[in-house]
Amino acid sequence: MTRNRDQNETRPRNPLPLVRRLIEQRLPAGWTIVMDLQPTIEAGSSWASRWLRPDAVFEITASDGTMSRLVVEVKSRADPRDVDRVAAMTDGQLLLVASYLPRRTREALGSRGISYADATGNIRIVVDRPAVYIEAQGAPADPWRQDDKPLKSLRGSGAGAAVRSLLDFRPPYGIRELAGKSGASLSSLSRVADLLYGEKLLERDSRNGIVDLDWEGVLRRWSEDYEFFKANKNVLPVLAPRGPRSLMESLHRLQDRYALSGAAAATFFAPVPAESVVVYAPDPGAVVAQLDLRLSRGNAWNALLAAPYGSVVLKRIQVKEGLNVVSPSQLAADLLSLPGRGSSEAEDLISWMRRNEPDWRN
Repeated sequence: MTRNRDQNETRPRNPLPLVRRLIEQRLPAGWTIVMDLQPTIEAGSSWASRWLRPDAVFEITASDGTMSRLVVEVKSRADPRDVDRVAAMTDGQLLLVASYLPRRTREALGSRGISYADATGNIRIVVDRPAVYIEAQGAPADPWRQDDKPLKSLRGSGAGAAVRSLLDFRPPYGIRELAGKSGASLSSLSRVADLLYGEKLLERDSRNGIVDLDWEGVLRRWSEDYEFFKANKNVLPVLAPRGPRSLMESLHRLQDRYALSGAAAATFFAPVPAESVVVYAPDPGAVVAQLDLRLSRGNAWNALLAAPYGSVVLKRIQVKEGLNVVSPSQLAADLLSLPGRGSSEAEDLISWMRRNEPDWRN
């Protein structure tokens, strides 16, 4: 079980001792692991031409005396694109160690057969002799994210606007061109593109223009950091006495700008039940008064009102049956982060997005 880390804890400067203990705890009785911080590689070994000196070597010894050496590479951070460079150095006995390894990096390492471990307890070690297979789940997100440099995550209104722009417009394009089309900040677009490039979710040409984008991967990556209730402002759970469909019909008389999201909006794209309604509006309190809604103090709500995290939420909307509906890219992100059936409804919507890309990407 992963221990909940105190928010005041800082990122470990050297994760090796902690990682060694985490591995030791998962070895069979009678097995040992020894860490050598000043290892040497024999001249005739397959590592000699690739390493000046590794960061460490872990020697794992079974109860019968059989021993295997894992050559350790320590990274302050490893993105999926780094895995290609790491793989070029390995003959299968490499262990990549970091304070935290993102999910996509772990998946890339696993697909290449490279062992890994981080200080939160995400571990996968495969050794043939002595036979070792350790797999454990640690933190699903970086617990030290506040220590990272800006835009190591996709949280925040600037990052959200940049991601929406990348999703809603099909490449190829340059960053300046995209900023002009979308209205997103040039600096936010540039930093978000750098992050996504490191995670192999977009490709660039020799002039740094964006030539390809894995839109579904970018959407899912955004949803790891985007949290509806934290990202948006003044979120009000309300009860529409006559149900979601009646509330949707009443939006026609709303005087303020608004955009519909949630399961009710997804019904325009995929066959999902309209169990809840999300309405974005600059002043959620005014919507409560105009549409005669009731504020909910418990779980008995069938609608959410929210002031959007940024102006991009009300941009590139689609009009369906006379209603303003958020862009499918925004709708999918909302569904992936909403409670209840949101994730299954998001998958239905994403399937529609795959089949109908020209209908929602410019």
